[in-house]
Amino acid sequence: MQIKADITMRRIFALCVLTLLLVSLGMAQSKHEQIKSQMALLSPLLGSWEVTARFEARSGKVRNETGTYHIDWALDSTYFQWKGEFTYGEGKQRQFMCWITYDIDKGAYKQLFMYSKSARQIAVEGSFNQDTEVYTTKTTISHSDGTTEWLRSEWPLNSSGKITQTSYARFGQGGEEVMNYIAEMSKKVN
Repeated sequence: MQIKADITMRRIFALCVLTLLLVSLGMAQSKHEQIKSQMALLSPLLGSWEVTARFEARSGKVRNETGTYHIDWALDSTYFQWKGEFTYGEGKQRQFMCWITYDIDKGAYKQLFMYSKSARQIAVEGSFNQDTEVYTTKTTISHSDGTTEWLRSEWPLNSSGKITQTSYARFGQGGEEVMNYIAEMSKKVN
């Protein structure tokens, strides 16, 4: 009788462990699906783009640049991988890489930018307004000269084949927000 009871208890224990495993796998899958669903809202960004941009520094100096964005799904559709390459001035070049995902726990998009010729990384947080179809990002940057810069960008995603990214900067506490970057994106036809 004791042996039968031990076998029954082992079976019950194995069923409990199996049930817990299946439930946790289902929850993980659910989070993955939630991330993919939120990332799909930004899918108009996917593809290859020709970009013309104008950057105005706080000093008033203006830099016009041309380049490309390549934005693709990555890591099982939980991230976008974004590569940017630009030429400006007399043949000067700059590149960046950005990863974008959705943080379920914080209810916000997260971006991490990394730049060529620099170890600097900039973390950005974003939100998507489904009514207006505008993706808005915000970040704070501390510069080596001790100044702090607040940046906000808007990306209207409701137009097919063309997107205008507009960025605004504010320096110091209570500083006025001014437009400092505008990028006209035109989707490449393959």
